[in-house]
Parts: sequence; C-alpha cells; structure tokens
Amino acid sequence: MEKYFMLTVIIVGFLVSITIARKEKDENSSLTKKGFMKLMGLFAIIFILAVIFVAINYRQ
Repeated sequence: MEKYFMLTVIIVGFLVSITIARKEKDENSSLTKKGFMKLMGLFAIIFILAVIFVAINYRQ
C-alpha cells in the first residue's frame, strides 16, 4: 500500500494543477499571478511530501 502513496500524491497533484491552470486564466489565456502562486504552493507541498516519504523509507 505504501508503494502507491507517492503515485497517488503525484496524480492528485497533477489533476489539481490542471484545474488551477484552467480556472486561473485572464482574458489573454495566460496564467494569472494568483494562479501562479497557487501552482507554486502545490508544487512545494508535493516536493515536501516526496522528501518526507523518501526520508521515512530510507530510515526503514
């Protein structure tokens, strides 16, 4: 079960990032600053989860 945890986090993050990218566009179809900040926050969370996951698995 724990070997699918990272895959689940990545898939959910991918789907959330697609949703953010679609909803946070301006009239020129470019990403707004708010949308960019949301994506950076999401990617930071995914990175932190990946580091924690690797650290926990390395310790075992």
